[in-house]
Amino acid sequence: MCTPGETAQTFMYANRYQQIKKLGQGSFGTAYLVHDTKSKHEKKVLKAIFIGDVSPNESLDAEHEASILARLRHPNIVRFYDSFMDASYFCIVTEYCE
Repeated sequence: MCTPGETAQTFMYANRYQQIKKLGQGSFGTAYLVHDTKSKHEKKVLKAIFIGDVSPNESLDAEHEASILARLRHPNIVRFYDSFMDASYFCIVTEYCE
């Protein structure tokens, strides 16, 4: 999933999202602040779910969450940008809301 570098800030996801810092961690995954190197929208949030730690039902829940987020369009809901599988992680990329 990541290309390790000298610091955590050099980790890359899908050859596109450069990790800036860890925002938080919960039972469902870890959220990172990332820089989108291929978009004007520089800061985004990447939620990484380690698939090896989740049951098949939880994996389906993550895919379902991504499909719902992709359809939502509302000014009070963070915008969904991307989802992908990378190595042993399922990742969801959304708008960063300070």
